[in-house]
Amino acid sequence: MRINTNVDNLLNNNDATTFYSGHNYIIEESIGYLIKHAQVALHRTIDAKMTALDLTALQWAPLMLLVY
Repeated sequence: MRINTNVDNLLNNNDATTFYSGHNYIIEESIGYLIKHAQVALHRTIDAKMTALDLTALQWAPLMLLVY
């Protein structure tokens, strides 16, 4: 009995589109690039907000893990 036939069909589909190619790859549209860009922006914001407490984003993150 096959539970996930849609996945099997996708994996066996020879007409599947190529994920990306070097000729048309745009780094600014890459999900990895966008996630890293968001992380940098978040760290900058945390750094700015935590200046009053003399903390950086890298110091603040483990403290939040301990609290929650």
